[in-house]
Amino acid sequence: MHISNGDVGPDAEKEGSKMNRKLKSALALIAVTAMSVTTFAACGSSSSSDSSKGKVYYLNFKPEAADEWADLAAEYTKETGVEVNVQTAASNTYEQQLKSEMAKSEAPTLFQVNGPVGYANWKNYTADMSGTEVYKQLQNQDVALKDGDKVVGVPYVMETYGLIYNKDILNKYFSTSGAKAKSIKDINSFSKLKAVADDMQSKKDELGIKGAFTSAGFDSSSDWRFKTHLANLPLYYEFKDDNITEQPATIKGTYLPEYKNIFDLYITDSTTEPSQLSSKTGDDANSEFALGEAAFYQNGTWAWSDLQKAGMEADSVGMMPIYIGAKGEEIMFSSNDTPEEEYALAAKLGAIINLDDITHIDFVEQILGKLPETMSCRYNPGGVFTLSNGIMDNPGDSKYGMTTEQIFEAYRILKSKGVKRFGIHAFLASNTVTNEYYPQLAKQLFELAVKLEKETGADIAFINLSGGVGIPYRPDQEPNDILAIGEGVRKVYEEVLVPAGMGDIAIYTEMGRFMMGPYGALVTKAVHEKHIYKEYIGVDACAANLMRPAMYGAYHHITVLGKENAPCDHIYDVAGSLCENNDKFAIDRKLPKIDMGDYLIIHDTGAHGFSMGYNYNGKLRSSELLLKEDGSVEMIRRAETPKDYFATFDFCNILDKLNLK
Repeated sequence: MHISNGDVGPDAEKEGSKMNRKLKSALALIAVTAMSVTTFAACGSSSSSDSSKGKVYYLNFKPEAADEWADLAAEYTKETGVEVNVQTAASNTYEQQLKSEMAKSEAPTLFQVNGPVGYANWKNYTADMSGTEVYKQLQNQDVALKDGDKVVGVPYVMETYGLIYNKDILNKYFSTSGAKAKSIKDINSFSKLKAVADDMQSKKDELGIKGAFTSAGFDSSSDWRFKTHLANLPLYYEFKDDNITEQPATIKGTYLPEYKNIFDLYITDSTTEPSQLSSKTGDDANSEFALGEAAFYQNGTWAWSDLQKAGMEADSVGMMPIYIGAKGEEIMFSSNDTPEEEYALAAKLGAIINLDDITHIDFVEQILGKLPETMSCRYNPGGVFTLSNGIMDNPGDSKYGMTTEQIFEAYRILKSKGVKRFGIHAFLASNTVTNEYYPQLAKQLFELAVKLEKETGADIAFINLSGGVGIPYRPDQEPNDILAIGEGVRKVYEEVLVPAGMGDIAIYTEMGRFMMGPYGALVTKAVHEKHIYKEYIGVDACAANLMRPAMYGAYHHITVLGKENAPCDHIYDVAGSLCENNDKFAIDRKLPKIDMGDYLIIHDTGAHGFSMGYNYNGKLRSSELLLKEDGSVEMIRRAETPKDYFATFDFCNILDKLNLK
């Protein structure tokens, strides 16, 4: 027996079911309902029907579903001749009534348990449902309640819970000056949720609300939302981290600080003063939300019946995950030719996995057992990527991403395997110093998104424009105008996505170089000079400290400390000590006369210094110093030592023999 999610009440086929569909597709945190239908005993005799067919006594948990169960029972009796008696426990009395009924000679044939916790109380009364038709018909048998190989309960309904939000209030907020988000899909982490909620609380008069969140009442009619559902989240992440599959005797409390942070947010940005929360009920919270006094309301899909009765329209309500700040909420894992252990770690962290190739679908599924509900695919349009100012890059020669045909097929496959939220990613160019690149890339990906959603039916939740926005490594280069770039992206967003009804897609970027590149420098000392066919200055750094010039021939500006205003009347190759001829920081560079002991500042290394470093020729990476605004300096990473270098060399006790420190 199965009832679809939340379809209770006389109007379920109208606005209610519409809202339920939206909730099911929008929510990331899915919980199998705590009430599992569980067999108890064989059917007994019946005096009111064919005694040879037996009878069924079902004790129902939810009063709001009593009518539906009665109708279903009648249909079952009509079809099979088996009498079905449905009794419904009064609200909040189920456990007490179940105990009473179990003591009777005619105990319930079917009853409900509150997941693993409830099963512990009633395990001796359950039968193995492994061979039953109702278990076999489950599309996902992982949701069944099991005790080892024994199937002890089968869910009769799938329900979801999260943060129910008022679309009208949020849309009004998104249009305010200085809004911390422009669409609901921008709210994709605890930090973003907090920023939005705090800002809404400060603008509550402007928005016409009493608070961002409904009251987090401590009354028993309300506190179950936080003692049960909300409390499940830190436990879920902890158990996931530690691969715990059975209820442990104790917990470590790894994510209790995050639990406190989200509940503190509920209290701080609330319709109600903290001192009044003890008296607030579940009805209060429901009423506050229905009356438009708050934007967010933590509850589940089952709340729709009450919200509908209070006059809310399905189109004005949505649901989003409860972000608590756990690992993975802001991580996208983009890789190519990826080893299986890296995919496994990405999944463990809760990161969004960005697939580089269509063959990786089966690879990841085999590793994880089941694909995540949110996934992304990297796109490669092929050919040559051009702009008005010339060729930017050549995607056709790039190893990254899927062809157009492949990404359409990948979406269809992923959708058929249960993926619900999709993203698009592209890596077409690197270090562009032009304001046109990002808008041009965005237009291409936006048009692709429209076609993908139309032809595959996939719910595209976000588009990651990746990186590529560069910095002016040469002093005479014109830097990017990040505001102009953003305006260009906004323009094509409104030209392409909004008319297609996709104006809620989130936009992600990876601005590592733009943000970090200019704010790091490699400081090195001139230790040798060489006069042969060319003039060389040897420094105490090498490509192990900064690889870009050796790998790409990349330009990094060099300043000689104390000679910033001296004429650049000497031409040098600035070289390191590796046994590779390309280990040079500059070639034929005009610089002031360099004396031994002079310090050279190699600029714009903040994005590719230590992160690209390596130990070729046994070179050790240098320390990193942080220059603070007050002029003081703090070491944030110590220099490597020989002991660090040999730490993984597990052979013949080499560290002891070399007496390394």
